[in-house]
Amino acid sequence: MQTTDISCKNFAEMRSRLGECRERIYRAWLRFGPCTTKELSQLTAESLLTLRSRTTELLQVGALELVGTDQDGRQGIYTARLHEDWERFFNEQKQTSKTQLNLNL
Repeated sequence: MQTTDISCKNFAEMRSRLGECRERIYRAWLRFGPCTTKELSQLTAESLLTLRSRTTELLQVGALELVGTDQDGRQGIYTARLHEDWERFFNEQKQTSKTQLNLNL
């Protein structure tokens, strides 16, 4: 098994752990983004509280990215990363973590 195979396997395992609700929210971001969580809530009829929690989780795993703020600067504007971009981001973050770990040792 090559390094790229292991990396793809790790990414696939992480993505499979997202769960049904997160997957539904991720697909909503793919379909309607970029927008704010409030706008997405209105477009999808998802609870704003649920949407914001899942958005935070998706942002933490790299599935979403913050691309700006609304005119008031009070709400973030998010967009979903396409699968290829998400995988690239995931692998870059993993590599950065390894580099930082080596520097700390």
